[in-house]
Amino acid sequence: GRLVRRRPWLNAAKNDSNEGGLPTLVPSDFNNIQDVKEKLRKVIMGRSSSTRDTNEWHTIFTFEGVMIYLDDGVPSALLEVASDVLKDGIIDGSL
Repeated sequence: GRLVRRRPWLNAAKNDSNEGGLPTLVPSDFNNIQDVKEKLRKVIMGRSSSTRDTNEWHTIFTFEGVMIYLDDGVPSALLEVASDVLKDGIIDGSL
C-alpha cells in the first residue's frame, strides 16, 4: 500500500529475498492453537535442517494486549506451543 508507494526502495528490497524489506505477515486465529502451531512450524522449520542457515533468525511479535481477548488458557498454551516447536527443531530461542 501507501508505505511502499512512498518508499519504493522497500518494494525493491522485498523482491530481493525479503532481505531488508517488509516483514512477512502470517495471520492466525490465536484461539485456534493447532493453526498457530502449524503456521509457527512452517515459519521456523520452513526448510529442512540440512539446508537451514544457522545464521537465519526470526522475530515473532505477539502483542500482550491481544492476549486479554483470548479464551481462557490460550495465552499459556501459545507459549507452550512456541516452546515445543523450538524444541522439536532443536533451535535455541527466547520467549
